Amino acid sequence: MIMMFTFDDIIGQDSIIKELKEALAHQTISHAYIFEGPAGAGKSTLANAFCQAIVCEEHKPCGVCGACRRFEAGTHPDYKVIAPEKNTIGVDKIRELIGDIYINPYMADRKVYVVDQAQSMTVQAQNALLKTLEDPPPYAVIILLTTGADNLLPTVVSRCLIYKLKPVPLTHVEDILIRRFNASPGDAKQAAAASDGIIGKAISIINDSAWQALHRSALNNLQNIVRDRWDAFFAAEEFLVEHKDDIDAILDSWADFIRGKLLDAKVSDFTLFRWSSIMECVDAARKALASNANYQLTADVLLLNILEVVDNAHSSGSTF
Repeated sequence: MIMMFTFDDIIGQDSIIKELKEALAHQTISHAYIFEGPAGAGKSTLANAFCQAIVCEEHKPCGVCGACRRFEAGTHPDYKVIAPEKNTIGVDKIRELIGDIYINPYMADRKVYVVDQAQSMTVQAQNALLKTLEDPPPYAVIILLTTGADNLLPTVVSRCLIYKLKPVPLTHVEDILIRRFNASPGDAKQAAAASDGIIGKAISIINDSAWQALHRSALNNLQNIVRDRWDAFFAAEEFLVEHKDDIDAILDSWADFIRGKLLDAKVSDFTLFRWSSIMECVDAARKALASNANYQLTADVLLLNILEVVDNAHSSGSTF
């Protein structure tokens, strides 16, 4: 079975969808496309909807006609997906595609081929495909899905229409997590912030119980440092050491929590200044780690700098 997706299921790629719909409506479909974007950006979803629309009797896709029913059942004879085997698409797989592509369509007006993770094609495979891209049969449509077109041969890229999927605004990511996945507003906000606007990544995060537990622990440790100060130092230090591989996610959680404080109208100007200072500590730790600074030292300096901000606040007779 192939899950049916319509263009309405694709978030944040309005300009691409508009062009693809116009191509369908006017039957000006190109012979070759590249859908480019990071993992989870929606390349496969977009290709699925576009391919079903191409073979659909109504060019929508309608989900009702015989062609759509066969497509969703995975039995449509004019639609094929080529995927890597052991992380590689070799020349033999592409030769199979070429051997099939010159056979006239069985049911639809066109035959559609999707090459998933096209960047995994060997140079020999790409060169074999190039000949077909240069002189394709009029009914053929080839769609290459890739995380980066620069990983393909320039001669292949030059013969394709390229669509680059962009990150989705975080507010849109939050909305879809709440409406379609029943996420709480707080969890949706955190998952969206950690997703970098990649909807597939956000969905994985919201369904990842380990990530949720890490996020809660991260916030608990930050709040404990602010509340209990030195009594919480060693526990927070142990947490950061234990989760060294998750430090980016931890700092993301801290930064997003701090941003919430900075946007809170009920927080005093004095407290805003203190939270802003803690954000600077987090940013400094990010920069240090990006420069390959010693992890243990960076973690300790981060916690000590936060404690200094908190201690200064308390010595001034103020609290968070």
